[in-house]
Amino acid sequence: MADTERLLGSEDCHAGDGVDPAAPTDRALRSRQVSFGAASAGLGAAAVAASADNPASWLDAGFFVVGMASDITFNTSVLSVEYLRTQFGSNVLVIIGQAQFWGSTLAMLALFALGLQFPALLVQNITGQSMYLLALMTYMAGVNILLLLCAVGTWRLSIGLLQVCMFMNGIATGASQGLGGRLSGFMTKFGSVPTAASAQMSGVGFGIAFPTVLQLSLMPFNAPAPGIAVGSYFTALVGVVCGMVGLVLLSRTSSFRRIDEAAHLVEEPFRNNYRNWATRRLHQVAPQSAVLVANFSTGVYLALLTTRLPAKGALPLPDQLPTLLIGVTNACDFLGRFLTLLCLQQESESKLKHALRRMLVVLCAFAVRFCIAILCVAYGLNMWSADSNAFILSLYACGAVLGGTITVATTQSAQTVCMRTSGPSMDQMSPLPCPLAGQIMFLACIFGCLIGTMLPYPTA
Repeated sequence: MADTERLLGSEDCHAGDGVDPAAPTDRALRSRQVSFGAASAGLGAAAVAASADNPASWLDAGFFVVGMASDITFNTSVLSVEYLRTQFGSNVLVIIGQAQFWGSTLAMLALFALGLQFPALLVQNITGQSMYLLALMTYMAGVNILLLLCAVGTWRLSIGLLQVCMFMNGIATGASQGLGGRLSGFMTKFGSVPTAASAQMSGVGFGIAFPTVLQLSLMPFNAPAPGIAVGSYFTALVGVVCGMVGLVLLSRTSSFRRIDEAAHLVEEPFRNNYRNWATRRLHQVAPQSAVLVANFSTGVYLALLTTRLPAKGALPLPDQLPTLLIGVTNACDFLGRFLTLLCLQQESESKLKHALRRMLVVLCAFAVRFCIAILCVAYGLNMWSADSNAFILSLYACGAVLGGTITVATTQSAQTVCMRTSGPSMDQMSPLPCPLAGQIMFLACIFGCLIGTMLPYPTA
């Protein structure tokens, strides 16, 4: 969903967030800086030793499949909307969306609050945390098996049980992305694998993109909805199992073990400073987080609106229109993120790159997207009509491209602010993204998704 490293409570120790300037004396500050330096030296030595044993590409691949496994189950269910509507009615997307995002939001908030209350737990027993992550993935694999049996016809699932399953899946998704982000963040900052967190985030995106490609590729063949659902849930099951295997292999690498052994060195800085880091980061990224809440709530609202839009013409089949609209939205959202990221990564300056760095431009882009959303709602109310589905598809595509652009530009803006205020006293520049800020913005994305499922739909 977000394009920043999401790391719950593994802030930089030597180039991370700082201490309360009103709190320490000179002696205390020197002592604290020594503890930061000792932690950095210990973790740096572990990183150098580990990097010689484990190629970064293999570690990146492991975090990629871990990220994919955390997000593929729900997205497969959403894209199987044609099958789910025949089983549970036209309101099924709203039901499973609310259950999923309530679970995810509560899980992420619980992890965040746990870090504030018990900061030392964030860096204790890294191997044990990976086993918790494995247990969460095991549950998601079980959900896919259950849904697969239902699609085959050997099991009948009630709407109430589906709701419970998706709520628990939401908890598993939120917790697994938080734990996975924490583990990849340690590897990014202290394991000589600077792309580990990015690989995990890319895997999350792949968990969205792959079910989309699968569904869209099967639509021209007019395959029956249950058959498409069987293939989709089986694919999701394979994806989750790959994530489990990748996690087990990661936990057995020397890089992982040495990071686990050295992580205890940062326990004292975390215990002393984490609450202050979190409070100050919340204030710094509040404007960007608000934009992300609005952007994601709009996107989810439009996704759930697809089952209420009238189908026009013969292509696609009326029952396939929601799947097509959601698939086009996912693809175009990824396109918007990818193109924006390419623009921001260019070494040379351009007017477009400069514009994307300004929050005023981002707000204007969101205003355009919001106007597109209003047009889509009006179309659903039959306030205007078209002869084919091409126009509504174009509106969804344009809105999704803008949504992806807003997501990347906003997170980049927040990270730019935070990277200017790193160091023990939050007064130093750092080339590394701020993982705590990323976690806050990821919470904003999840909360925006939840709001999108709760908004009422107007009736004609």
